[in-house]
Amino acid sequence: MKNKDINERIAEIENKTILSRTSSEIFIATKSWPVVFNPVEDWAQGGLLIEKHKVTLDIVQVEGKQYWEAMKVNECSVNIKVADTPLKAVMLAIIAANPE
Repeated sequence: MKNKDINERIAEIENKTILSRTSSEIFIATKSWPVVFNPVEDWAQGGLLIEKHKVTLDIVQVEGKQYWEAMKVNECSVNIKVADTPLKAVMLAIIAANPE
């Protein structure tokens, strides 16, 4: 899943109003002006979602390479995702816990 697609799905989960899209970015409405919504790379945005969704992070080794593992527990399921970066792993776990 590409970062833009991840950001767009997270915006939907978070009920953000998407104002416009470019080939690589999405812009959401705020109280004052549109901002780029990029929680998969921006800790100011993504970090808040870690706490809100109570996602845990860990480092795992797969065939000698380190990856980030994010786990989101719901009442009936455990969603674990692995990615190259911590924020990407977190966003993928949140998406997995919130199917369309």
